[in-house]
Amino acid sequence: MSSHVQSGQSTAGSDNSGSDSSEVADNLPLVQFEGPERSNESSATNLAPAVHQPLSSVAEGINIEELCEQLDRAMSEVTKAKREALEELIRRQKAEKAAIEAKRKVAALENSHAEEAIQRINLEEMLENALRANEELSANHASEPSSLNSQDQEVITKFSFSEILEATENFNPSSKIEEGDYGSTYKGFLRHTQVIMKMMCSDSSQGPSQYHQELHIASMLRHPNLVTLIGVCPEAWALIYEYLPNGNLEDRLNCNDDTAPLSWQTRIQICRDTCAALIFLHSFKPHGIAHDDLNPKNILLDANFVAKLSNFTLLDAPFSSHTTVEFSALLDVFLFGVVLLQLLTGREVFDLGDIVQTALDAEELDTVLDRTAGPWPLEQVTELARLALGCYPRNTSNQPDLRSEVWPLLEQIQTLCEQAPSSDRSSGVTRQSWSSDRSPGEEHTQPPSYFLCPIKHEIMEDPLVAADGHTYEAEAIMEWLDGHNTSPMTNLPLDNLHLVPNRIVRSAIQEWLQINES
Repeated sequence: MSSHVQSGQSTAGSDNSGSDSSEVADNLPLVQFEGPERSNESSATNLAPAVHQPLSSVAEGINIEELCEQLDRAMSEVTKAKREALEELIRRQKAEKAAIEAKRKVAALENSHAEEAIQRINLEEMLENALRANEELSANHASEPSSLNSQDQEVITKFSFSEILEATENFNPSSKIEEGDYGSTYKGFLRHTQVIMKMMCSDSSQGPSQYHQELHIASMLRHPNLVTLIGVCPEAWALIYEYLPNGNLEDRLNCNDDTAPLSWQTRIQICRDTCAALIFLHSFKPHGIAHDDLNPKNILLDANFVAKLSNFTLLDAPFSSHTTVEFSALLDVFLFGVVLLQLLTGREVFDLGDIVQTALDAEELDTVLDRTAGPWPLEQVTELARLALGCYPRNTSNQPDLRSEVWPLLEQIQTLCEQAPSSDRSSGVTRQSWSSDRSPGEEHTQPPSYFLCPIKHEIMEDPLVAADGHTYEAEAIMEWLDGHNTSPMTNLPLDNLHLVPNRIVRSAIQEWLQINES
């Protein structure tokens, strides 16, 4: 055994000088050699020669290429393991991110469901309140007109269905004035008074509800420039309104039925009446009311050419929100501006605003004014035309205020109307005006002209309508007819000498007197 060791040392010593042998010897401890398998019973003496055989002979048996291949495989496996570990890490991060996002969506969905639940509860409460209010309103309507106060009972009369049949001649088409989605409108005589009968469609689901709603609002509104409700017929779903003999403004501007053109004084007064009615509606308490459909066809004229609004949309709580009424009031102002321009020009065209604006810019407004109305006061009318254009939608934020801007100007022009020479009454020029130092929302200091008897020029106590369509004090007209068969206003022969009580004017006079006495 010692000889083997010595021999190994000698060999190692002799080989130390060679660099190649030295490098191999340095690397030998890093390499494991696989020899033939042996059983555990092999003797130590047989194993020793394999371990202690010369290093040079061992190095010679090493296959360098095989080692490189093994190294490459090991490096590839390491790289693959790192890549798989990185991919697994990325997958785990994505899964965690997806889980966080899912939790966030679940939380957002829960919040959304909670908000929807709250909104649903609020809507259900609003619906319940609206239904309750509607039930209360329907209950109130069911008792109409018996639930009205004593004053309303005097003004609003309940007519029977048989009276409606007689007045319309069994709904004869010749008595029909208009037919619309709501139903039909007839004219006729009820209890010796000419009236307009608005019949709601009983077959429609909206007919009865519209009847109750319109009755509820119309019974509260009392103003000289609003068409007055004088009666109802619940059996026929009919509302009975006063009859205005001079028809609507649209027909008068077009001179239909060979009527005379309206003078500029009458047109200014119609502007003034319309403005007063809108101010009253918009300032109505507790909730403002908008007309929402202002046009010449819905402006009616009585025997004295007093303008009265009709067919206004019923935008009153709880049926509409405050925002809706406010928006509709702005729409009213715009439509009022359109009506002003139509009265000034006598035209009804789509681009009327552009036509008037062009004329104003060229200082040629007189070229577009309706010359059939007579000589206009150009300075005041120019200012009125500018106010009318200011009512248009493009100037919504700067729309003129009806009470503080439009009304004073109309009052100023009204003064010119009173100073102007009178012309034919049939064109509606001569009408006394209210006091020029009051606004529509204030108490009246002077009575409206139609409260005065045309003969005695005093407030009427017992107004009667003659065959000429004018209203007179009973004592004065009876004294006149005692020696005449002509009209005291037109001097034309009267068709008959019948006199009919004007309950509408009488009620309005009594209401005005009560307001001014308090």
